[in-house]
Amino acid sequence: GFTTQVNLVLQPTGAGTGNIYIWVTWGNLQGNWVDFIENPILSPSNSYYESYGVAQSNILFNDNIYKMWYLGDAGGSNKFVMYAESNDAVIWAKPFTNPVLYPGIPGSWDDLAVQMGAIIFESGSYKLFYSGFSDPYGPWHIGLATSSDGINWNKHPYPILYAASGQEFQNE
Repeated sequence: GFTTQVNLVLQPTGAGTGNIYIWVTWGNLQGNWVDFIENPILSPSNSYYESYGVAQSNILFNDNIYKMWYLGDAGGSNKFVMYAESNDAVIWAKPFTNPVLYPGIPGSWDDLAVQMGAIIFESGSYKLFYSGFSDPYGPWHIGLATSSDGINWNKHPYPILYAASGQEFQNE
């Protein structure tokens, strides 16, 4: 029955590449944060798409339900956008075992990875801004996908923001 700002903290579960726990903390208006006793609220499943962890969540409250889109890490450079939902923003269900957004077809600019970015809902449509790449050591670009339900996405064929200098890449 109240609205508050929520902080999500990503914590690796071990040394090197591995699973990531998502922790939730919230506090009062003075900014005193308290760790949520039931953390983590979302852990990787045993699926290929989350075999190396989950990260980069983005949550909207829409249609009387909390909706979370997050990164599923399959290892190497294989990244996917996954989906979960909750009635209370504490207990999350994953209604789908497969991603809601996949990398592009072979030869496309995002054929290796799609990674969560911002998501907005306006005028009855979801807009998902995501980073993608075909070479993890080359430029990463920003793409846009749209959806009427937040599950079935239509990707624009080209990035909406291109890396310009060749320096806009991120090593894993």
